[in-house]
Amino acid sequence: MSAIYQFICGKRMSVFSGHKRLPWVFAVLAVIVMLPCLGSGFMEDDHMTIMRLKGLSDNLPSIQGNHLLDMHTTADGKPENTLKFMEEGRFPWWTAEHYKHAMFRPLSALTHYVDWHFLGQRAWPMHATNILLYAAAVFVLVLMYRRFLSPAWVAALAGLMYLLNASNAAAVGWISARNAPLPAIFIILVIYFHDRWRRDGWLPGRWLALASLCVGLLSAEGAVACGAYLAGHALFLDKGSLTRKFARLLPYLFVVIVWRIIYVNLGYGVSDTLLYTDPLAQPGRFSMNLTHHLPTLLFFLFFGGEPGIVAFLPYPWNIPGLAVIFIGTISVGWMLWPLLKENATARFFALGTILSIVPISSSFPQGRELMNPGIGAFALIALFLEYRLQGKQLQPESALYRKTATALAAVWLILHIPVSAITAPATAYTASKAPTLIEDKLNETAPRDADFSTLVTAYLPGDVLTYVLPIMRYAYGGPIPQHGRVLCAGAQSVEFERLDERSLAMRPDEAFLRPPYCQVFRDVKQSPMRAGDIVRLTGFEAHIQSVTPDGRPTEVLFRFDVPLEHPSLRWVTYNNDAGGYKPFELPAVGEKVTIKAPSLKNLANTWFLNK
Repeated sequence: MSAIYQFICGKRMSVFSGHKRLPWVFAVLAVIVMLPCLGSGFMEDDHMTIMRLKGLSDNLPSIQGNHLLDMHTTADGKPENTLKFMEEGRFPWWTAEHYKHAMFRPLSALTHYVDWHFLGQRAWPMHATNILLYAAAVFVLVLMYRRFLSPAWVAALAGLMYLLNASNAAAVGWISARNAPLPAIFIILVIYFHDRWRRDGWLPGRWLALASLCVGLLSAEGAVACGAYLAGHALFLDKGSLTRKFARLLPYLFVVIVWRIIYVNLGYGVSDTLLYTDPLAQPGRFSMNLTHHLPTLLFFLFFGGEPGIVAFLPYPWNIPGLAVIFIGTISVGWMLWPLLKENATARFFALGTILSIVPISSSFPQGRELMNPGIGAFALIALFLEYRLQGKQLQPESALYRKTATALAAVWLILHIPVSAITAPATAYTASKAPTLIEDKLNETAPRDADFSTLVTAYLPGDVLTYVLPIMRYAYGGPIPQHGRVLCAGAQSVEFERLDERSLAMRPDEAFLRPPYCQVFRDVKQSPMRAGDIVRLTGFEAHIQSVTPDGRPTEVLFRFDVPLEHPSLRWVTYNNDAGGYKPFELPAVGEKVTIKAPSLKNLANTWFLNK
């Protein structure tokens, strides 16, 4: 370790790390690392954005009739709009009537509009905007690090690890995830200006910090993460009594409260979905999510990788997986504890890291949401590495602690620099490219003739795929069926039985309407389904025959107004071997057919190898 320290602190490195142009150097490096995403395309929400920008917003749910404000609205919670989309096939028959997924992000929406207006319907310029926003975030981050971290090479090391973080690349590589790098810029500016006000006595910093918070909240809800770092600053770096310290934060709290009131009263928010949880409206569920998501996100933040993979671990592999996460997270805390006791700056960054994970725990754990916690985490890692590389002892160390700390320092140096230098560009490219493969196959293999009015899909491996076809056809052209009916999605196994000429019974397994493959369109805790419920759509009825104790259907009877072989109906199902759709062969009356979910190998071949 001492040899590494001598290299880092040698003449060349010291001059480089202390150079005034360092933020510019790192911003350019961030651009270079993220360049591969220019070769990616559109995916998932990007198609909906394209559709809105093409002036098709009349076909979308609208909160205020302004497609720019509704750029990040999937559903507005109005039953009439929910029914409309169920009729069209964007939403499946099991969608809760008050399903809402509406985000108020006008500044993010404006950047998409500018891209579209000046650069047209091309993916690479939109990816370029994401890259430039990330470079701006890295630029202000290094400026901020240099205020808190010394010697200068520690700030440089923290900035390097942050810009190489593959989780950040996952956000930069997806056009619709622009709501991650954009607010990150303003979160960092809030910290920077607030610190200049408090420790330098620079009064404009107070107002610039408040202005940065306002702009950040107009970018995305994640801007509230700056409160985590402000709390850490007040506790460990600011001067004065505790009461006076937190009194200085009241203006920031006032801004957030006003923003939240406006947000809710304009009709934005989430409801009846397992994909997001509202901390204020659903405190119980949010607390449960927090106990699982916090250690998971911390673990993957410090050691790299995609936290979302935990949700896809099958039983019983999820048990040792979670055990590794909890043990690893606790071990990191044990390793950092001497540093935290000694160094107030480390405590500031540690508290900011932990508290900034709280708001993102309202969503499904995803690496692309770790951009804000990474601000503190990589500063903390750099401080730890400084002590280990210099051979300092913050307290009498046992042989076990010393050996473990040395090993951890080596692991972090390897993971967050050479390994990340490889994985970050790859992630920037695959973030959109891999999902695009499966979406393009769905679009390409769906029927294109006009000889039918209703496309009936027996099975899809995930509920989020239900709206891929109609959205892509609206956005890029192509025939759109008048109606769409997805019978089942997300189950690992589903049985269909032909009852008569016009009826089909469905019996899904326990995975139906449960995460991770079926969590978007209904939260059965908010809106449980009951035996005897009937969902009526044009030419189609779904009769709930039986349900689980928590309100998920175990048997559903589908009745059509016409015989199932009628030419107005076109039957397809997911092709496990090749991706996309394939014809679904209807069983004869009295016969049964079982559909199995694609294996992980099938999905990997489709997503990454285009097979």
